[in-house]
Amino acid sequence: MNNPAEYQPWYSDPANAHPYTLHRTIKSKPQDFRGLSPFPWDKDSLSTLWKGSFYSDDNQRDWLRYVSAYWDAVAVGSNEYLHIVFTQSARPPITFKIISANQTLIDADKPCVSWTMKMSIPFEPLVLYSYGSILHIFNVAKKGFEGYQRAHGGAITSIAVHPATPDYFATTSRDHTTRIYDLRLPAVLPVHPHTRNARGRKEYNPNPHWPPGKNPSLAGAAHGLRLHPNEIEGFGPGRCVAVLMGGRSGGHNAAVLHAAFHPSFPLIATCGMDRAVKIWPFRPDDPERIKREDKPFFSSSKIHKARVLSVNWLSSDVLITHSATAMNRITPKDPENKAIYLEAGELTIWTWLSLDRFFPPEFEGRGLDTARPISSDYQESSSFKLISTHAFPPQHNHIIAPTLGVFHSPTHDPLITFVYPNAPHFTMLNPVHMKPRQVPDFPYPELNRYPADGPTEGGGGDGEGEEERDQEPEEEDDGDDAPPNPRLDKGKGKEKETVPWNSDYSAKFVPHDGDKPEVISEPIRRRVGATPPPIEGWRVELREDNSNQQAGSESERRRLMNVAVTGGGRMIVGVGTQGSIWVWRCDN
Repeated sequence: MNNPAEYQPWYSDPANAHPYTLHRTIKSKPQDFRGLSPFPWDKDSLSTLWKGSFYSDDNQRDWLRYVSAYWDAVAVGSNEYLHIVFTQSARPPITFKIISANQTLIDADKPCVSWTMKMSIPFEPLVLYSYGSILHIFNVAKKGFEGYQRAHGGAITSIAVHPATPDYFATTSRDHTTRIYDLRLPAVLPVHPHTRNARGRKEYNPNPHWPPGKNPSLAGAAHGLRLHPNEIEGFGPGRCVAVLMGGRSGGHNAAVLHAAFHPSFPLIATCGMDRAVKIWPFRPDDPERIKREDKPFFSSSKIHKARVLSVNWLSSDVLITHSATAMNRITPKDPENKAIYLEAGELTIWTWLSLDRFFPPEFEGRGLDTARPISSDYQESSSFKLISTHAFPPQHNHIIAPTLGVFHSPTHDPLITFVYPNAPHFTMLNPVHMKPRQVPDFPYPELNRYPADGPTEGGGGDGEGEEERDQEPEEEDDGDDAPPNPRLDKGKGKEKETVPWNSDYSAKFVPHDGDKPEVISEPIRRRVGATPPPIEGWRVELREDNSNQQAGSESERRRLMNVAVTGGGRMIVGVGTQGSIWVWRCDN
């Protein structure tokens, strides 16, 4: 029996107030900060990194000194600078100037930053920074430039570092691919355009032959091949060892927006603009050849209705994903009616049901070379189960989308934070408190249609509601002599507006001149119970209510762009407009 006086953490009950208070505000150069990555390791991380192979008493002592020097560091990125800011100590920030590549990003893209390190130099932290299609590598300890990569054909949208083997990291891009790099290998690999050199000696080329060509192909990185020696992929550490290809059999058909490595199995999950979530095998087998994957172990676009913005692992087979606002047509079967309505983005927890099939209990020590998915795995797989789905606050257009972060710790419940661009607050929640998904309604629409004001007692309505419920859309005349049907003919001759069921949504688009959508306020009816419950969590304001108001107009112009939980759950760091950094701390 649990002791009533036993200590319960604040996040165990959603009714508790959060303990975070604004501790510090840092103002830097007048540039908007959008990229954010706190130092990800603590004093106990060495026992889990590289499967514990690097753990020893001497290395542990060096590791403690290393963590004590960088535990409060956060990497913050703008369009021109990368800053390493120490949020608790008085150390000056470390600033790196980004060499401009004359690339212009769309508003949805942002600089991406992430911490990593090499096993050969584990006590020299590296920071990955991307702007456009160029990936930069900086050495924080030496305060210098380490290398760069330029293999992607589109803007990089996210960077994911392997949680157990940080030598591996992945980048997603708008070129529909995900590329995985190994920091233990140099970026440059000599590739010869011909099989023999000028002296007639045979030269090695890892690229395959593509008929009708007689020499190894030099199609380049877009096809998962090594580049011509005159077009090197990069400089310094980090060689591409695997490409998760777009299109083909089961790849993404649009921009890939996020990726996450599995903490223990050789898997990586991706999501993207095509509304699909995919789980791929991670099996680089040759440091010289690029492993090309086009058939994931799992692929489905049935989890979300709009572009999927992030994917994260909560456990070995449980994932959490979130999507943007969806644009749905009111009458999808009517090509003349272009009216659409907006449906709020969703935060979904779901289970992958095929983990034990690809990784049975006797998998220990066995490779993935013989594992092959079937077509039902990489083409709209149904091997998943939705656990919980909650809706984000409604937005007036589909472009505005929240930035979401997930905090993991072996001694702490996972915490989820999300913030909308230019918002004066952010929301934090514990996924344990998310309500389970409700049982769907009976699928036959004839039994689920109600008037806009809802059904009356006894499951029916007045005469008008009953008549509206019985009406069906007009059928096109197929030329056959069919007997008259009063039920189908009752609505003929009347112009009837067709709208979705459920009256709890107020944003609707109707076309006007130029076929551009226009927002109007009108109840939209949809099937009862189809809308997921709203997200309930702790709301953290940018400024405390009891703070003085002397800053006035200047503080009102500073808004949040990204937040992250760090320090074992005791600290939250937020970045925003005009070079602002906020630090919230939990002292209890």
